[in-house]
Amino acid sequence: MMKIYRNSGSHSKAQRLFSMMKDAGVEPTTATMHLLMVSYGSSGQPQEAEKVLSNLKETDSNLSTLPYSSVIDAYLRNGDYNAGIQKLKQVKEEGLEPDHRIWTCLIRAASLSQHTSEAILLLNALRDTGFDLPIRLLTEKPEPLVSALDQCLEMLETLEDNAAFNFVNALEDLLWAFELRATASWVFLLAIKRKIYRHDVFRVADKDWGADFRKLSGGAALVGLTLWLDHMQARSLIKL
Repeated sequence: MMKIYRNSGSHSKAQRLFSMMKDAGVEPTTATMHLLMVSYGSSGQPQEAEKVLSNLKETDSNLSTLPYSSVIDAYLRNGDYNAGIQKLKQVKEEGLEPDHRIWTCLIRAASLSQHTSEAILLLNALRDTGFDLPIRLLTEKPEPLVSALDQCLEMLETLEDNAAFNFVNALEDLLWAFELRATASWVFLLAIKRKIYRHDVFRVADKDWGADFRKLSGGAALVGLTLWLDHMQARSLIKL
């Protein structure tokens, strides 16, 4: 029920349901606590999400990055980038290695930031924790980075939670926001090659709705549409 409330945007109902569970003596699982943190984050209450994380840390000394990423995301959604970066540093200080969940979280926030300086701040924070690929894609020539990204996607493909798909979606949003169309295009094609995106994504014109762009992020869909238009134009020229 909490997931249903969260997905429908009824965050206050999700929070009330959690309180009812506690009052009834039902001990929430880590997954339930994660849903609650996401709900707090989506409703602009990052401090409440952090309180949930603090409670989790008292009862579970072997937490993954999932609850941390939820709190970081809550701060970033609220526009508090400095607090999000401080939580990122805390992850390292507590002996955890930031992974794809946190990478995706910060990349997505960078793509949505209103100011270039804020985006660079977030990506530099990622770089300082050991993951410099996103900032390099913005600041360096893309050709030498193809192999590095390919290796990164190969690693993400083995993980659960659509790790590779979510990561590429966030990366495409970032590249589109920075108007790096050529880089975004080869990243998109690499995702197709690695079967992260469907290989028949360009068949929308033939009404093959298995290639529906709606599962892609906004940036990825725009990149896909641009490539599709180029593909259709090339076909028209061949016919001529």
